Amino acid sequence: MRWNLALAVAVGIAGATASPVSAQIVVRLRTDHARRLLYEPIPIRVRVENGTKTPLVFSGEAANAELQFEVEKTPGEPARRTDSPLFDRPFVAPAYGHEVFSVDLLRLFDLRSSGPLSVAVRVRHAGEEFYSGKLLLDVVPGLEIARVLAVLPREDAGRRSFQLRTLSRAGREQLFLRVDDVDREICRGVFDLGTLIRQRNPQMMLDGQGRLHVLHQSAPARLTRAIYHDEDRTIEAEYYGTDGAGGRLVRNEINEVEVKGVAPYIGDPVIAPLRGERAEPRADRPDNRPRR
Repeated sequence: MRWNLALAVAVGIAGATASPVSAQIVVRLRTDHARRLLYEPIPIRVRVENGTKTPLVFSGEAANAELQFEVEKTPGEPARRTDSPLFDRPFVAPAYGHEVFSVDLLRLFDLRSSGPLSVAVRVRHAGEEFYSGKLLLDVVPGLEIARVLAVLPREDAGRRSFQLRTLSRAGREQLFLRVDDVDREICRGVFDLGTLIRQRNPQMMLDGQGRLHVLHQSAPARLTRAIYHDEDRTIEAEYYGTDGAGGRLVRNEINEVEVKGVAPYIGDPVIAPLRGERAEPRADRPDNRPRR
């Protein structure tokens, strides 16, 4: 995806009536997808182009510039900022150069409900302000197609609600796994399991160690098994070929889950990995469902 040219034009217009310094500092925003599932990570990349002879230092004791996110749910209704710091490493835009950093909005803001979002960044330096313009997003609950409520065997782990939700993205149906801690009323994460082809229904099954297995058709000749580990909230994947209606999850005599009826996939030499970004726990409503 190209950097948002409209934002650059907006900054350029604003700088046309300001000082020469203003016209030499440009702020651009970009994200891969404008529609996001509720509690899915929302990575935003910020590019600061510095056309001045002075490096712009945004962190540390020698900071000479400030960068601030402005996120609104509706006009005039700002999202609540969390206590997480904006930068996790030093950020400096060199003189006559540029620098880029990425941040997850879920870490910075309390986003517990679906609906529209506008995102902007404001940079302050030498008594001037430089505005990126607004990036518009839409946070949606998605379509829930399956749910499993289970008690994990790990001590003090409690109950989990495992939900499969779908979202249309770039002309394809995408499958997501959402995991809620029912007792603590928090979402433990949302994980992108890849493209969903509706030739068969996805299947979920828990093994004796408390790992959740999800089997779904991800390509015309491929099945994907995603294995969710609750302790560290991570996903691993295995791939299988398709053979008619074959391919199902089965729990064996020692409480392990296996894929039966199909062989390992030997098609494409390289398969794009699952985008199961680890998400920080988020507080949710008492009924454990997203606000509409």
